[in-house]
Amino acid sequence: MILQLMKRDIGWGAIPWLCGAAALLTVFMPMTPLLAGFAVPFYTIIFMRALPHQRATFFEAALPVSARELLLARFLTLMALVWPPVAIACAILSVQRHNRDIIGVVIAIATAMTLVLVSILAIRPRQFAAPAWMTMFSPAIAMVVVVPGLSTGHTWATTLVCGAGAVLLGAYIWKNVPETFQSAPETVSAGRASGGSGTVSIPWWPLIRSSFSWQFLIFVPLSVMWVSTSDWIFGTMYMMLAYNQARMNSRWTQALPVPRRTKFAFILFPLILMLGAGTEAGLLLGLPQKNHPLVRLGDPQHFRATGMVDVFVAYEFWRVAPHGVAPEIVAPWGERYRPDAMRVLGFPLYNPYSVGANNSARFQEWQFARATSDIFGEAMTARELAHRKTRGLTPITARLRMQILSVATVIGMSLLWVWLIEFCSWHRLNRLPIRWRTGFTTTLILIPVGTAIYLDWAVSGSNGLTRGLVQAALLAVSRHTPANLVAVSALAVLPLFGLYWLIERQSSVAEDSQKAQQTQTGMLGQGWGRSC
Repeated sequence: MILQLMKRDIGWGAIPWLCGAAALLTVFMPMTPLLAGFAVPFYTIIFMRALPHQRATFFEAALPVSARELLLARFLTLMALVWPPVAIACAILSVQRHNRDIIGVVIAIATAMTLVLVSILAIRPRQFAAPAWMTMFSPAIAMVVVVPGLSTGHTWATTLVCGAGAVLLGAYIWKNVPETFQSAPETVSAGRASGGSGTVSIPWWPLIRSSFSWQFLIFVPLSVMWVSTSDWIFGTMYMMLAYNQARMNSRWTQALPVPRRTKFAFILFPLILMLGAGTEAGLLLGLPQKNHPLVRLGDPQHFRATGMVDVFVAYEFWRVAPHGVAPEIVAPWGERYRPDAMRVLGFPLYNPYSVGANNSARFQEWQFARATSDIFGEAMTARELAHRKTRGLTPITARLRMQILSVATVIGMSLLWVWLIEFCSWHRLNRLPIRWRTGFTTTLILIPVGTAIYLDWAVSGSNGLTRGLVQAALLAVSRHTPANLVAVSALAVLPLFGLYWLIERQSSVAEDSQKAQQTQTGMLGQGWGRSC
């Protein structure tokens, strides 16, 4: 009976996908404590699809099964979402000699996540579910638990403390769980509440409340924070979660005489406006340059390899090496250097301002002056650049035409995510078996997210390669567009209208159906594989 209950659990279908993701991440990514901690919020977001605050559905509660058996099946399913992927990752890390030190970090993170899950189950143990906001804040709770121990180096102490806390809370839950879960209020109300006139002061207020619920306090600030620092893929992905939440909460409006396209625009326009405003604010404040300097003296990897202080520029200013070999850089006085090329998705890229181990200090100064001339429009030394930055120096990536293209790109990315949500709800896809639908939709999500994580961590070591490639594409578009800013704005807006039209078409053939077993506890989503 326990196994059958686990198989019908909403999170059961995610187990093989998480195991596969853990194996791929461990094999192809350079595992570090920073990356392991960085994976916690993304992993817990997947956990949110499993609704860890829920102990049983109404259907399961009606079965001739005790509450302890229902709770045990639910607990085992949640643990299966944590420990099998961790076991696979640890097995692979144990084979890789240079990564064995990370095993303790991975186990500590898994133990902390176990403590968070058990803590959620320990709240209101006599009821069907804990408060839904516990699931929403579980990524932040997991980070609060994990970061102090990992940052101070007390990995195994964190594991022991979290493990002991999980055992104690588990014993508390097992002792206090009733024979059956509470399905009615414990006390009868003294009287009937006085009713109003039955009219709503603002006719659109019910739709506003259901579309923009308190969950937006989680997704929207994270999205704006990401896009303001030019991490556009993850910023628009978080806003996709906000859109999907609003879409699910407002399904009841289908019974109202409100056109579908009106409801769609009502939800979408505020989201894309906030993303565009966050992007523009970040460019005006120079936040991308603070996190990723466009040019600097010194690259740690290059210095360790050559012993020479290099001129490192952001990846948007790298160039494609013709025929796979970087051209030789020749100074006016004849000094030469041929930089090494780095392959990114099959394309050889090189830094045209790099300096070799045998080059002179004069060559380094010349390369730095070339870099600042191309990026800021004026040749400067390192000291002059540091002085000018305090006086509002504007790089080429933050000028007005690039601001227009950047805001349009962020809005376009968010529209692509929205189209993906509507496509995953296409009525033809709903005819496929659940396993095929789950695999297809999960693959569509993992392609852009997985590529971004691979480029930023496996290829460039968290130096913002994805951001650089997007900025390089925008710089290329900027060079080939007219000088007139009105024409640039028109060229940037036209694709957005095309995407919006495509989303409207896709939305008209989407289904907002939901399984009957997920309707009673203020659900955060439809369940794994039902929608993106």
